[in-house]
Amino acid sequence: MGLEFARQLGLRGYDLLLVSNRAEELAAAASELQGSLPDSQAGGAVAIRTHWSDLALANAADNLFSWCMEEKIVPDVLVNDAGMFFFKELGVADLDKVQAMIHLHVTPVPGLCLLFGEEMKKRGSGYILNVSSMAARLPVPGITVYSATKAYLKSFGKSLSYEFQPYGVGVTCHHQGMQNIWDLFGRISTGLPVLAGVLLPHIVQCPVGLGQSLSGRKLL
Repeated sequence: MGLEFARQLGLRGYDLLLVSNRAEELAAAASELQGSLPDSQAGGAVAIRTHWSDLALANAADNLFSWCMEEKIVPDVLVNDAGMFFFKELGVADLDKVQAMIHLHVTPVPGLCLLFGEEMKKRGSGYILNVSSMAARLPVPGITVYSATKAYLKSFGKSLSYEFQPYGVGVTCHHQGMQNIWDLFGRISTGLPVLAGVLLPHIVQCPVGLGQSLSGRKLL
């Protein structure tokens, strides 16, 4: 799903920064996008960068934000879609996976939204997309923790959208339905993120684009 978000944004003239804790899949995703996005619909080549980060770590949001500021990457759009999934009745043996899911789905999102959102508020423009799930609307046995964490994202995103609206920053919570995740990277990893990717695209050429591209060029 994150790969498709990146593809669609690239087609619309965004440079892309892909972030994941899976180096090989990250490189493969960048290669595939580079081959399928020779030129965007807005005109010009799309720049694609990657960055390894484990977003489930306590300081992941702060570290990623600091790295982006050092690299002078100031995203106009932030997509939070890092996630993991498992289906089973919960037991004591699952506590590590439960904590991992909470740390990945819940912990980094407020930090990423507020840190990058503050820069957007200063500019008076920007957009944040948080990926939740249809499971957020109804508790589901077998995915007890998953649905609870997605409900958190739903509530957080809705409230944040009202807080950011006066500053010209949009916030959307996307409720994803069933999908064939085998189409993402070819396999499901038990207990690890299926797609631990945060997309931090930067507008390159867009009729309403502001700022600079990754190479420092002025936007059209």
